[in-house]
Amino acid sequence: MALRRVMGLGLLARAVVNEDTLMDGLGLPASGKRFKKLDQQYYRPLCAVLGVAVLLGSRDRKKNDPSE
Repeated sequence: MALRRVMGLGLLARAVVNEDTLMDGLGLPASGKRFKKLDQQYYRPLCAVLGVAVLLGSRDRKKNDPSE
């Protein structure tokens, strides 16, 4: 469960951090115009959706089980 939470938070962090900060933090050269456009339109929203999905999937199901 903890690993899923870390993964979900990592994906959400990737969605929040812009590409210039990300590239600087990783020590990579600046990104090109095409990557910036794709990142803004697709990659960041996808990371946000996946991050939320992973966090929701990592919830403790025993607490939410109405059969008990």
